[in-house]
Formats: sequence, structure tokens, C-alpha cells
Amino acid sequence: MFKLSEDMEGVKKEDINAVLLRRISRKIAVFIAKKLKNTLWITPTGITFFVALLYILCALSLYFATTLSYIAAGILFILAYIFDQVDGSLSRIRETATEAGGFLDHTFDNLGVILLFIGATLGLINTYGEFYPIFNINLPSIWLFSLLGITAYLLQRFMYESFRRLFAEGASTEIEKAKSKINFIKNFFYDGPMIVYGFVLGSILTAFIPKFFAYVLIFFGVYGWLFCLVSFREFYKRGKRIVQKTQ
Repeated sequence: MFKLSEDMEGVKKEDINAVLLRRISRKIAVFIAKKLKNTLWITPTGITFFVALLYILCALSLYFATTLSYIAAGILFILAYIFDQVDGSLSRIRETATEAGGFLDHTFDNLGVILLFIGATLGLINTYGEFYPIFNINLPSIWLFSLLGITAYLLQRFMYESFRRLFAEGASTEIEKAKSKINFIKNFFYDGPMIVYGFVLGSILTAFIPKFFAYVLIFFGVYGWLFCLVSFREFYKRGKRIVQKTQ
């Protein structure tokens, strides 16, 4: 039901072996893009800026840290994640995709994630305080875990893009081959989909379980950097394999 193929309109190669959430959201995005195909006043760039606005509203909702604002943040983030793929699908359907558009999209994506972490952290500190012990163990400030979560996400994106750029000839093949072999494990990559799981779940549950979002940020900070270490090893190993094949 949620399988994708390269010949499907509006789908890109990286979606085919993507995690389940990505494939579901791409299907929805393609459906919306097809409906907008002939609505020429709505452009992919316009949708990119609309997504940026959704990220800002989501971050503000997390900052206000009320029951309704947390629920609103969860809904806004789901919309942002879906429409974040509509712009790309629409540009491919209209055959107007450009490198400049991709650059703008990726830049706003990363900025959006940073804003979400900052909004969530400020909301928690203003409402519940800065420190959140686990099993009576005092932990550092929630700011530290938020910063770790942000830097781990950006480092993971940097390693991924650097790997594709430096090993252009075989990088895509290696990445898709790896993803096709780990259908279940890839759902736990510290990347966009996991950020979606965490922020949506954190927003909704924090509306009913005070302080829950703090432990989402703590998890992201610790797990994100552990995942980066594992990713570095994998990228390095696969990079050496590509070099050996081309020699």
C-alpha cells in the first residue's frame, strides 16, 4: 500500500527505500501536489515559505507551553512535515525542479528543526524549570540536551551530504543498498522522521503529562550523538569500499 517506485509522478529516488513515515507522507504530498498542478499561482517556492511559517508557528506553540498550544504544535508539525514534501513533488510534477529550490528547502528544514528545539526548551524552562532529574539523579540543564540534539541532527545531515558529494559515483548506490537491507532498523535513524515522531508525540503527551517533553529532548541529546558515532563508522567504512572499487 505504501510502496513507491521511480516511475511514480512526483516521487524521488531516495523515497523508495525510505522509512514508513516518509513513504506515507510522500504519498500524501504527491496527492496534494497533483491537485495543485494547474493552480499556477501556488509555486513550490511559495510552499517552501509556507512550511517555514508553519515551523515558526510550531516553535511559538511549544514556547507558550499550554495544553492547547502543545496540541496545536503537534498538529502544525504534522502539516509542516507533509507540506515540506509537497514543494518538491510539485516541482517534479511540473518539471520545474532546480538546485536553488532544493537549497532553499534544505536550509529552511534545518532552520525549522533548530527553532523547534529552541521553542520547546524555552517553553519548558519558563513553565517547569531548567533541571529534570531521572531516578533521583540530577542531570545538567535541559539546554545542554537540547544543544546536543540540535548538533547531532546537523552533524548527521552534514555527514550524509558530505558522503554523497565526496563519493558521488557510488554513494547513492551504497546508501540505497544499505537502506533496503535494514527495513526495520532504518525507522530508528536520528533524522527527519524520528524528529517528527519525537516532537509530535512529545507535544501531544506533554499536553496531558507535564514535563514529558523534557525527557524527549534528553533522549534526543543522548541518542542523537550515539547514532552519529555509529553513522560516522558506517560512512567511513562504505567510503573506503567505494574507493577500493574505483581503483
